[in-house]
This record gives sequence, C-alpha cells and structure tokens, in this order.
Amino acid sequence: MKHDLNQQNKITSEPSNSQIKWWEKELGRNAPSNCAWLCKDDVIVCFFNYTGDDVELAIAGKKGWATRQFVTYVFIYTYLQLKCVRCTVRVAASNTISLKMVNKLGFKCEGIIRQALNGEDCLIFGMLETESRWHIKRGKTSGKKVKT
Repeated sequence: MKHDLNQQNKITSEPSNSQIKWWEKELGRNAPSNCAWLCKDDVIVCFFNYTGDDVELAIAGKKGWATRQFVTYVFIYTYLQLKCVRCTVRVAASNTISLKMVNKLGFKCEGIIRQALNGEDCLIFGMLETESRWHIKRGKTSGKKVKT
C-alpha cells in the first residue's frame, strides 16, 4: 500500500522499481528484502536491520537532497513511528561527501569496521533520539512542529 506523506512534495513510502535500481546502483548493494522506504524524486532512504531500539539507514541522494523538511520526515519516522532510541548509518571511509553530510546532520562516529565494503573500511555513525534536532521528541517538542 502506498502512503503519500506529503502530496505537494511527493514524499512517499513506496519506491518504483526504477528508483530501487537507482538506489542499488548508487550504494553498490542490493536492496534488503525486509525494509521500509522514504522516497522523493532526488533521494531514497532505506530503513533496515530494525531491532526495536535501533534502525539502520542507507541513503542515496542527488546533490541538494537534504532539505530540512525531508530530513525532518526521516527522523520523525525513525524516532516517533518506529520508536527507536537511536539510528545507525554506515559510510565508506573514502566517501568524503557522505562523511561531511552525516556529521552535518548530527551523527557521531562510533567506530570502524575494517575492510567491510569491498575491501574498504566502513565507518559506523549513530544518532540517539536525545541528540537529534530534527523532529518532535516524544513527550516534548524540539524546534518547530512539523505537519505529517
């Protein structure tokens, strides 16, 4: 079932087959079989490895994808809908653009998995709900309220 989160900005939770193929090409991996998606024309976020407390995000986006509104939707889904206390992102050590982005979003580097991505080192980043500035927190508000 397709959920339209924002009709005007075309943010959906069901990517087309061509979007999934593009995501797979950009990330150099197959899409997980058990995952959730958040999509817009220029970005696709895959939510997978959900444990109840944590979910892993894998993001493929074109330049300029990280609008305040879209990033807010990502973290509303992560912390309010999934009720995670943290989220995790893996980034190849050589991917300087993504490394800058995760730091800018507020993720903290938590470690290195050596030779985990086709022989390349992978950095693990995490963000706790209490550290996030991107959503309305459970029980109190943080920043502006966002209509969903």
